[in-house]
Amino acid sequence: MNDLARNLVPGPARPGEAPIQWRPQDRPLRRDVHILADMLMHILAEEVSPRLAEQVEGLRRTCKALREGASPELEHQLEASISALPQEEALRLIRAFSLYFQLVNLAEERHRARRRRQYRLDRPTGQAGSPEDLAVHLREAGVGPEQLQQVLNRLRITLVTTAHPTQTLRRTVIDHHQRIAALLERLDDPRLVPAERRRVLEGLRQEIRLLWQTDELRERRPTVLDEVREGLFYFERTLLEVAPRLLAELERALNDAYPGASLRVPGILRFGTWIGGDRDGNPRVTPEVTRRALLAQKRLVITRYLQHLDRLGSRMSQSVRLASVPPGLTELLESYRAAFPDVYRWAAGRFPGEPFREAWVYARWRLELARPPADPEGVADLDSFSPFRGEPPAPADPRGYPNAAAFLDDLHRIQEALGATSPARPHLDELDLFIRQVELFGFHLAAMDVREDGARVRRAARSLLEAAGLRPPTSPADWNRLLAGPPLLGEPASAGSGVDPELAEILESLRVIRWAQEAIDPPAACAYLISMVHGPEALWEALLLAREAGLFRWEPAPGEHPPAESRVDVVPLVESIGDLRRAGAILEGAWTLPAYQAQLSARGNHQEVMLGYSDSNKDGGYFTSNWEIYQAQRRLMQAARRRGVEITFFHGRGGAIGRGGGPSVKALMGLPPGSLPGAMRITEQGEVLSSRYLQPELAMRNLEQLATAAIWSSVPQARMPAARTVGAHSAWEEAADRLSQLALATYRGLVERPGFEAYFRQATPIAYVERLKIGSRPSSRPDMEEMEGLRAIPWVFAWTQSRHLIPGWYGVGTALERFATESPENLALLQEMAQAWAFWQPLMDNLEMAMCKADLGVARLYARLAPEGKEFLDLIEDEFRRTREWVLRLSGRSELLDGQPVLQRSIRLRNPYVDPLSYLQVEMIRRHRAASPPEEQAVLEDAIFRSINGVVGGLRNSG
Repeated sequence: MNDLARNLVPGPARPGEAPIQWRPQDRPLRRDVHILADMLMHILAEEVSPRLAEQVEGLRRTCKALREGASPELEHQLEASISALPQEEALRLIRAFSLYFQLVNLAEERHRARRRRQYRLDRPTGQAGSPEDLAVHLREAGVGPEQLQQVLNRLRITLVTTAHPTQTLRRTVIDHHQRIAALLERLDDPRLVPAERRRVLEGLRQEIRLLWQTDELRERRPTVLDEVREGLFYFERTLLEVAPRLLAELERALNDAYPGASLRVPGILRFGTWIGGDRDGNPRVTPEVTRRALLAQKRLVITRYLQHLDRLGSRMSQSVRLASVPPGLTELLESYRAAFPDVYRWAAGRFPGEPFREAWVYARWRLELARPPADPEGVADLDSFSPFRGEPPAPADPRGYPNAAAFLDDLHRIQEALGATSPARPHLDELDLFIRQVELFGFHLAAMDVREDGARVRRAARSLLEAAGLRPPTSPADWNRLLAGPPLLGEPASAGSGVDPELAEILESLRVIRWAQEAIDPPAACAYLISMVHGPEALWEALLLAREAGLFRWEPAPGEHPPAESRVDVVPLVESIGDLRRAGAILEGAWTLPAYQAQLSARGNHQEVMLGYSDSNKDGGYFTSNWEIYQAQRRLMQAARRRGVEITFFHGRGGAIGRGGGPSVKALMGLPPGSLPGAMRITEQGEVLSSRYLQPELAMRNLEQLATAAIWSSVPQARMPAARTVGAHSAWEEAADRLSQLALATYRGLVERPGFEAYFRQATPIAYVERLKIGSRPSSRPDMEEMEGLRAIPWVFAWTQSRHLIPGWYGVGTALERFATESPENLALLQEMAQAWAFWQPLMDNLEMAMCKADLGVARLYARLAPEGKEFLDLIEDEFRRTREWVLRLSGRSELLDGQPVLQRSIRLRNPYVDPLSYLQVEMIRRHRAASPPEEQAVLEDAIFRSINGVVGGLRNSG
């Protein structure tokens, strides 16, 4: 075994820290990492040379030694040796360390799945956050079955997949990861004989060798349809099967805890998507692309249903000679025999005397007719290598199922008939689970949101008024008159019709919503999201365009108030600090308009509001962003209560802490009181889909934690404060207001300091992050100043790469220190908040995670790339020290993440392997900036891109 595999436990991560301790239960993880690292080193020696393996080990040892004790001389030697590396050797080292992190990540994910299964074997109540654990806690808290059923009936959590920030690794690489994960799982099988174990190990060697020979970078920027295909992969791989199974297991656990209650767990989990519908700043998302994405979703989900029907048909072989035929089934069969005589003749000849199989024949035939043809680019055909994918979509056959509800009706009739075949009321778990699956995913798989840039909506509304010869409205009364009545243009505005092209395209994108409801499934699309909403007019403008596209109609006559018709939910996205503060006033202002009241009434008096974590963080920093989002929810709930509106919050969380990332479970517990039960939506960003949903066990764990936390957060008993904290919330909130003011001033003082933009551009790899071919969307919004227009994703991405991680902590230390010195009582108040406030605890846990991933020693390397780097790094280092000191003081711990030892150990173990990538990245940037021949620049840029991928793997975060 080589040194890299042998020395996996580094010493202290910083001078004076205790060595990392392994738990006995983590021995299988150490074994897997040893095996994978040892194989990698042997493959590097065979594929390139033994010298490469020696260089990898030498770099690792040096970086480990620097972490164990500062040594300017050793650091100088390291930098000198890296600067002397030939370009080809530097590139190979970057790839070697990057591949190492891919393998370690797979080993950790396998261990998480292993530990979950071990918990279920060792503890009757399962792992914390499991359905069994939830059931125990609910009973202990005194939650009765009636109260619990009410919570379940009201609760709806929708996970919305997005493409951006995109997974930096290619799908091809992820496919290799999937095979390695399967082999690691096989290695756990105690029944393996020596020959089988040797074959598994040889399979691992072969996959790692193939990974080394596979280019991890994309040759071209992905198209939107590529991103659609990537998103569908996770539904096909895990979500389609895991989500209904979770709900069944949850129902079983709750009924075991409440015998005789007959609790029913409805579809408390739902899925949505932006992939193919997010037009905000992405000109490549056209109406036609959105249509194709929706058709691909329908094709994928119906293809899976057809597979289930085949299995059920093979199992349900009851004969009329041995089991009774219930009247309900007879009626179903007779209706189909009359409607489809050709199908009946085939079924009668193939399955004589087997009525259930005959029923499945009709169901399968109608389902097949409802399935869209294959897309020319095979968007839903994930595993096909044929260059010919099929024909463009054709009109649906009217004999097929028109929607999922019609299909479900047949499934329920077959389910009821099965129960009537015997006095024992038999049922089939597979059929029950299949019905849950269809109830969850319908024919649409995931509801498609259409998101548009608020500025484009505003321009389109003005263009519409100009085309109709009308002046812009100047008052709410003007808006109300404008929205009452038929569409303004006599004929539908479309490309080539003479109207403004931007208006025509936006109206067509809205028509896609109606088309989806009719051609895909009624729930397939209904949300129209407007970004950068600054006032109530933004919602009225969107409603005006929706009316023109046939999605809204309200034509009151004098003295009459007929109900409106609406097929769309207008969803404002509130994302700047100022707009978050005005969110309650903005929405309440919109709701006062009679036309918008008619819209709300048509949508069940329901209003969805999206809260933007990313842009608010970039605007106001970590603490202020989180606090203003908390406050915005409270104000919006108060406004909704006044107006009789039911509000749904859509949390636009990213994967990184600086974009609202962190465990969703803790975030749910930190919501303002009154947020649950009810409907809630949460984004699942492209960068986290692989770590959460590639492996079935991990997908189940992620969904069960989310579902159980949502249920627990919905019962008042879970939020009942201790006696000493009753009435304390107002004092805590006043303190948070003041802390937010102080943190905002500190953060803005940094980003508005002269020279800061130059520092950001020079001391981070932002220029290369913007050129990565990892997403279809441009990295900046058009028509905006450079820093203002830069999206939050590359902003956070660049700070993470350079190990500053400013979006995850900056400004908090100064805020805490100044607040504590403003009054003698404030320190005790902060300590009370840290111990007892549900909002505070996840906020600080996530901050600690960001600070642990930050490393200002590494940031110093990047700062040297900037002419004024020392000035800014000194400021940042001072604030980092201050923040660390105050966070530890309030938590009562000696080190960051002492309360999360598994995560702490993982980060500290990774650092000696991330550091070489950072040193190499800085050197490549330095060479690239000095290079002149285009050929040399291209080679260096390629190396930088690969180092970025490697750091993402090491830190498990991009943007």
